[in-house]
Amino acid sequence: MRNVILTVSLLLGGIFAFAQGGEPQRPDRMANHTTHNSRTNIASYKTFDFELINTDNPAMEKQLTDILQNKLEQKGLKRDRKNPGLLVFISFYSGDDKQYVPPTSKVKTRYGNEYNIWTGGNNRSQISSKLSDGYPKTTYRYSYKVRMLDAQKTKANSPAPPIVWQSEQEGTSGKKIDLLQMAPSIYDQMIRGLRYNANE
Repeated sequence: MRNVILTVSLLLGGIFAFAQGGEPQRPDRMANHTTHNSRTNIASYKTFDFELINTDNPAMEKQLTDILQNKLEQKGLKRDRKNPGLLVFISFYSGDDKQYVPPTSKVKTRYGNEYNIWTGGNNRSQISSKLSDGYPKTTYRYSYKVRMLDAQKTKANSPAPPIVWQSEQEGTSGKKIDLLQMAPSIYDQMIRGLRYNANE
């Protein structure tokens, strides 16, 4: 299987998710990785269904698939639970890294002219230092992944994973991540590269 990989990394100043009636949540950094099988025409698939496999948080998985279903249907795909052309798997993660930032010292040098009645003018420098306290720092991390597999080949236990298209986005933020809040705009960004036309 020949794959085409597209990687986009950006510092966010533009696209981000909005909470309902609240402040936007802005990841500090994100990267999107998209892979598709160049020998497979995604437009030949008209239907899809989800394969729910998460045992740690099935309620979150269900809510995220509901959001993604809406995005895929806007692309022209239809959900078919009995005979789907594509099986869609999702995975997700949010967590945090804690570290201690040690104290830092800042040194300032000031130059000035002082007049001495005995020696006349005199250039002098003053050096001062300021110690900043150390502090704990938490970085919040998240990831979303969507995989689309050929349903018939998957059920036939194909020796190689019959991946048609997949995309993963990961990022960091200085604030706690709300996966459900961010999902609509994240999924929009992920499937933007899904070249699908239901009329083809």
